[in-house]
Amino acid sequence: MRFLYTIFLLFFIIVLPSSLKADERPKTIEELKERLKKKESKPPLNRAVSEGNIKLIKELIQKGADLNSKDAIGWTPLHEAAFRGNVEIVEYLIKHGADVNAKDHNWETPLHLAAGQGNLNTIKVLLKYGADINARTKNGSTPLHYAARHGHPHVVKYLVKEGAEINAVDEDGDTPLHEAVFWGHKDVAKVLIELGADPDIKDKYGYTPRDYTQDPEFLKILRKR
Repeated sequence: MRFLYTIFLLFFIIVLPSSLKADERPKTIEELKERLKKKESKPPLNRAVSEGNIKLIKELIQKGADLNSKDAIGWTPLHEAAFRGNVEIVEYLIKHGADVNAKDHNWETPLHLAAGQGNLNTIKVLLKYGADINARTKNGSTPLHYAARHGHPHVVKYLVKEGAEINAVDEDGDTPLHEAVFWGHKDVAKVLIELGADPDIKDKYGYTPRDYTQDPEFLKILRKR
């Protein structure tokens, strides 16, 4: 059992913080345990949303629950719903007063989380109600960076069509195209290039997206403009 528990924790070390920069990720199992313990301490409405319990959500809101209550990492109920792709709950929360542009401790908005998860229908609802398509996290990442990083070409295409800044740079000088190449998402890189992304932009280290791959197929994609 201890072995399985360790595997479970290692899974969360690798997968759960994948949207974070390397220096923001838990370094040890003990640190991860502490973070998970904090994450478990959710306000009642946040917990109901994480469980997808629409009946309880409605009851709590009718009784005056705070629609913008935050858990230990700064997630509001809308962050939870956007991350999980529950469109019905997302729209219900917004209609009852949830802040569509609320930011967590990393300045991630619900749109960042939906983009990172590839939840296109959720993204459409968030934008319908005024989500900032070019919102920035603490390190300057936009929802488009998240979609590119996590390999969601359909989301990338939709965000750009709706006005996302295709060559937005974060604090490291990385564009969404840098992210797509670095994480090996050829389909995303292809979409970005077709939509006009600039493959010649250098990050703060002086590297263009081309410098992050030696794959001939990738290089061929990056030459198409």
